[in-house]
Amino acid sequence: MPLTWHIDSGGIGVHISLQGRPDASSVATLRALLGRRSTKRRRDVTVDLTAVPESDQASVIQSALAPHVTTMTCGSTALLRHDTTSHTTGTRAAGTLHERMSRAEARVRYALLSLVPPFHDVLLPLPGAARHARDIVTGACAVWDLPHLAAPATLIASGLVNHVCDHVATMMTVIVLHHDKVLYLSVRSGTMLDSGSPHADTNLDLTLIHASASSWGFLLDGGDLVTWATLPFSSSDHRRLPD
Repeated sequence: MPLTWHIDSGGIGVHISLQGRPDASSVATLRALLGRRSTKRRRDVTVDLTAVPESDQASVIQSALAPHVTTMTCGSTALLRHDTTSHTTGTRAAGTLHERMSRAEARVRYALLSLVPPFHDVLLPLPGAARHARDIVTGACAVWDLPHLAAPATLIASGLVNHVCDHVATMMTVIVLHHDKVLYLSVRSGTMLDSGSPHADTNLDLTLIHASASSWGFLLDGGDLVTWATLPFSSSDHRRLPD
């Protein structure tokens, strides 16, 4: 069954439930729908991908959701933020998923854009870039005594760099830092050239990130695109949002 959706516009935000498998037609229709909504109503959108096969979730996020706004993904839920400079949540019901994801996105933005990264390097979008990124992450995990995160973190770093090489093809800055017992991995690059097709081979990188990271997404920062992912120090916190 192709991708279908149900939209609930009640309350402050918009909630969209997706089901089925993406194809070129359904992804294009969803992308156009989100584009019209982002133009007319600048409201945050929560997207539930629970009914989408896990193997297709990353490609839906990449192909249909990411081109419009800053995107944060945790498990099978994605948050599309239209106002990335305001994080006021006083009017929202405490404890709701939407509010918690808003706070989590604010923390990601603070960590990636405000803290001085101890480990970083500028890479060309050439063969060998992913290997260099893995070396950076391995060194960071060794210095910070996080050997249990080395394997998933290097896998995620490879995926982030390969994704930039395939879809952006500009100079990139690989950043590795930790804050509040969370490891942050990100690649800052130019803006995306294309959003990719739903079943492109390059979406394998995002699928691996989606399966390995606690949360991940895209941040629009001026003229740059920041593709990021997080790993908590403790495995018990995997796939959990900050409270």
